[in-house]
Amino acid sequence: MENTSMKAEVFTEEEAVTEAKRCFLCKAQPCAQGCPGGSAPVTEFIGHIAKGQFAEAYAALAAAPDGRIHGEQAEPFCIRAKKNAGVSIGRLEQFAIDWHERHS
Repeated sequence: MENTSMKAEVFTEEEAVTEAKRCFLCKAQPCAQGCPGGSAPVTEFIGHIAKGQFAEAYAALAAAPDGRIHGEQAEPFCIRAKKNAGVSIGRLEQFAIDWHERHS
């Protein structure tokens, strides 16, 4: 029987930067609509990862109303998702959490 409780494979630092650079960093943050309260700093968080600023990305994540951006819920609202694969916001979120745990 397959264990479905395992978390998705997390990005390496290089993969996370590459994925984050796919984000358009929309000012209106349509992706934030999927987050509870709709006020998560999604583009700020992703922008930091795109620049390799992983500690700052985690800080932006931690500053979200409940300390999360709920990436899987935000992904369907990603502008890129309308034409092709949206940005993997949930995997970027997990990357930032794991990176912080390894470096704190």
